[in-house]
Amino acid sequence: MGQIVYYVAASLDGFIAGPDGDVSWLDEYSGSDEDYGYQEFLDSVDTLVMGSLTYEKILEFGEWPYPGKSTYVATKRELPTAEGAELKFSEGPISTLIDEIKRGSAADIWLVGGGALAGDTLAQGLLDKVRLFVMPVLLGDGVPLFSGLKETARLNPAGMTRYESGVVGLDYTAGP
Repeated sequence: MGQIVYYVAASLDGFIAGPDGDVSWLDEYSGSDEDYGYQEFLDSVDTLVMGSLTYEKILEFGEWPYPGKSTYVATKRELPTAEGAELKFSEGPISTLIDEIKRGSAADIWLVGGGALAGDTLAQGLLDKVRLFVMPVLLGDGVPLFSGLKETARLNPAGMTRYESGVVGLDYTAGP
C-alpha cells in the first residue's frame, strides 16, 4: 500500500503560492540542471491527489503535465476536464478518498496541494511524508504550506539536502 507524500516547494516564509495562487516566483528555480529529485519522485508515484484550486492552476499551464498518472481532484464544484488527464473528481470526505486510493495503489501517492487540503490531510492523520523544498524567497503573503490546522501537528525529521541554488530540501515523516 502506497504512502501519501506531500512533495511541495514553499517560500522561506511558508507560502506555496503568492496571492491569487501565483507561482511565477518558482520560475527561476525550474529549467536548471537541478530538478531537486522531481523526476525520480514523479516516477515513484502512480496517483496524484489535489484540491480544486491547484487543479485549476495546473490547467492554466496548458498541456497536462502528468500523463499516465491517475489524478483525483477533491472538489464540490463542477470543473472542466483536462485533455490527456486520467481524472476522477471526488466530493466526499478526504479520509474516504485517501483510504480508497491507498487500497488500490502499491506506489506512493502524491498530495500535490494545496495548503488547505494538506492541512486537512495532516490533521486527520492521513499524511505519511512531507518532502518540502524551501526556496530562498520571501513572499510576505499568499497560500500557506498548511492551513486550517486547529491543533499543533508534529513532523519527524527524516533528512535534509542543500542545493547550490540556495534551496534546502527537508524530509519529514508524519506521526507522533
